[in-house]
Amino acid sequence: EVIGQRETSEFVRIELPVVVVQHHAVAHDENAQRIRLLYETAEVDEVLKNLRRHGHYWADAAMLQYACGFRPEELPLIESGNVKCAKGRARVFLCSIQDNGSTVRRLKTHRSRDSVEVPKFAMQALKRRLRLGCFLLFPRNAESGSTPKWSQSRYTVFEREHDLWPSADDKVFSGKYLIWVRNAAEEAGLDSNNFDSRTLRRTCGK
Repeated sequence: EVIGQRETSEFVRIELPVVVVQHHAVAHDENAQRIRLLYETAEVDEVLKNLRRHGHYWADAAMLQYACGFRPEELPLIESGNVKCAKGRARVFLCSIQDNGSTVRRLKTHRSRDSVEVPKFAMQALKRRLRLGCFLLFPRNAESGSTPKWSQSRYTVFEREHDLWPSADDKVFSGKYLIWVRNAAEEAGLDSNNFDSRTLRRTCGK
């Protein structure tokens, strides 16, 4: 036996797992794996155009989501007073809705507590919402064009006076928004099943 003699070295192939880095927006959204990540600008423009054919309410919501990356449950919480405009620019501040220090509507996540600058191409939609002079950019009654029926036992005076949507947990706003967006996508010749209420957020136009 010869001390120190080694056997002939062999090459060993080691296969490392493939690491896929998710798009930032997808990493924070549910069911993202089944939804197409990006749509071309021309495709989004067609969806927005189709929404505008039926009025500005949902078209403006879609435009601001696409431009600013808002979550669908954040849109009905944006207060007009939390939009700061100066020198042709605008910034939207997201926060929970308060009534004398009591939280009436909460943001879904801590990541929502932020401010977003509105791109120039979405300023027209934002200004249109502000011109309404409502407490919210997207008040409940403006969606249908008529005053909704309020349950006296379920809603407070503050909620009725400020025309709030039901709690974000009820997904009422998001559900209606999804119906309109999917219809507009279908009219644009796109597969509406590939759209959910966060698709335009993932395709964020910023």
